Amino acid sequence: MVIVRCCGPQEFYLERVVFPFELLSFEAPLGSELEIWTHGLGGPELLETVAAAELMIEQGDKRPA
Repeated sequence: MVIVRCCGPQEFYLERVVFPFELLSFEAPLGSELEIWTHGLGGPELLETVAAAELMIEQGDKRPA
C-alpha cells in the first residue's frame, strides 16, 4: 500500500491510498508533481517524485462514427 499525492498549480491537490494491483487514473493540470509515499518504521517515507506530465496517457484518435 502506498499514498499518492499530486500537487499542482491553482491549488490543485489529490491524495489517494493505492493498494497492490490497483490502478489509479486521474487528471491533473500541467506542471503538477506526483509523490509516492510509504509507511516505514520511522513514519512516512517519500519513495519517489515524478512530474505528472511523464505519466500522461496519450488519447487515441476519437472521430465520430
